[in-house]
Amino acid sequence: MRILALVLTGAVLLVAVGSDEIPFRKHTIDIGRSETCAIADVNRDGRLDIVSGENWFEAPAWTRHKFRELPFWNNYVDNFSDHAIDVNGDGYPDVVSVAWDAKRIAWWENPGARKSGEWTMHPIDSGFPVEFSFLVDLDNDGKALELLPQFGNVKAPLAWYEVRNGSSGQRPKLRPRHRGGRRERGRPHRHHHPQRLVRGAG
Repeated sequence: MRILALVLTGAVLLVAVGSDEIPFRKHTIDIGRSETCAIADVNRDGRLDIVSGENWFEAPAWTRHKFRELPFWNNYVDNFSDHAIDVNGDGYPDVVSVAWDAKRIAWWENPGARKSGEWTMHPIDSGFPVEFSFLVDLDNDGKALELLPQFGNVKAPLAWYEVRNGSSGQRPKLRPRHRGGRRERGRPHRHHHPQRLVRGAG
């Protein structure tokens, strides 16, 4: 009895002092296949939703909405990065994704208020497998809106992509901004533009 009292006293003291660990509780949202996810207010209702795999999950109840089809090869979904970017400038976040086996970079157009059904896919680039990608601030404007892919082939040209307005009233697109001949490692320098992309000499 004395031992139990000591244990309880120690537990109370631990609670009183606190712990570095934050007690999270796991809530299962979906048990389907996925490789990555993005967080964005997809339907502009003021709540952050989840984009993962072929679906987006609407907060706060995490209602599932299927918006695209993705290939499933060799026990994984061929989709290795998702990014929320308003590509067409309509105020709704679209989804930019990269794929390895399909060898593509593409974006899916958010239909806006019409949230049911599949979204339209728009190709950005193709020809090389992509392992992952990041949204980065390459032009130092304080906004991480440039897409920087990690191609899985040494023959792939260096490239990063940004949203540009088209001519003659065309809708904005994600277009390659820089292409180099070969890969080199960049060294970041303080007070300068990020040095991740360096144009090769050959």
